[in-house]
Amino acid sequence: MLVPSRTAAEQPPGVARPRPAHAVVAADASGMIVSWDDAAWQLYGFAAGQVVGVRNVGDLFGPPLDGVHAMRDLLGQLRELAPAPAVWAGEVECRHASGHWFTADVVVTPFHSREGAPAGLALTCRPARTADAFGAQVWSKLSHELRSPLAGIIGLTRILLLRLEAGQVDAATQVRQLELVQASAARSLATIEQVVDLARLGSGQLVPVSALVDCAGVIAEVAAKLRDSAAERGLRLRVDVPPHPVTVSSDPGMLSQLLAELAANGLRFTDGGEVRIRLRASDTAVVIEVSDDGPGIPAEEQARIFEPFERGANAAERDDSAPGLGLHLAARRAALLGAQLSLRSQAGSGSTFSVTFAGPHTPPGPALIPNPRS
Repeated sequence: MLVPSRTAAEQPPGVARPRPAHAVVAADASGMIVSWDDAAWQLYGFAAGQVVGVRNVGDLFGPPLDGVHAMRDLLGQLRELAPAPAVWAGEVECRHASGHWFTADVVVTPFHSREGAPAGLALTCRPARTADAFGAQVWSKLSHELRSPLAGIIGLTRILLLRLEAGQVDAATQVRQLELVQASAARSLATIEQVVDLARLGSGQLVPVSALVDCAGVIAEVAAKLRDSAAERGLRLRVDVPPHPVTVSSDPGMLSQLLAELAANGLRFTDGGEVRIRLRASDTAVVIEVSDDGPGIPAEEQARIFEPFERGANAAERDDSAPGLGLHLAARRAALLGAQLSLRSQAGSGSTFSVTFAGPHTPPGPALIPNPRS
């Protein structure tokens, strides 16, 4: 059972409240707030007694959490992802007690009754970082992510030159060392490209250009680009799309990048089995799922897995060299496209990321674009 936080009158006098990093708010299936912790009080300016059992989440949050039926609809979407725990993440406009609006990073997860039935949603919130604070973190992380491969390139080429001068290097050794140099250079280039995308997203330079897009065509392009990478790891990359066209109004290039990030993430953390890209459509939504047979993501990591430079325990155990920007970029692109990116995963059971476009799929027309822009 969730217990409401103390009201302002119940706080011990003269005690300075610490400033937790995340606020946690819980609402039942109707959207009524049922729990409000101290961090939520500090973030939103409302004491628990002013909101618990009194206010609906839609009073304090903007789209997609506003409106009388928003929580019910989102809970229904996450229920469809059962039995594994599901997560929705995104930036949401929030209302402070003073009346002004601010942007918060919000992660939504369902909670259950004692009988195991879905009872509502828990929202973990924190203010979106300012450009200065975020930029400082980017450059701090970037200096490490670039320094390591560049130092490797310098070291390898120096050794190779010394051995060449001494006549101590055969052709096979040269090939091995040049392959290592190439891999380090590719890693640096990939990091730079991700950081450039991050900067463009943060500055508003990336604006979706919508067109009528054939989802199966975009998926086929993504699979074709990644199939060699899958084969090198001994993995299968499987595509499952319906026989009839499924189209959405979206930016084809941005959708391709989003799906490529998700599929590449699955390939990187899967040691055996396959990565699947599945397309399904109904009268209410178009959903593209990217699933893998990897180790899964522990529940305690799912709330932060979409944060920049967050790599998780699996990456640390594997000594994975990726900077931890892929899922963050995927979430940012999904938000720009008006789609919802959600996750369901259990430790040891793989992961499934779902990109959901609300509304029925658009019937194909003359403006259909089967392939994403380069």
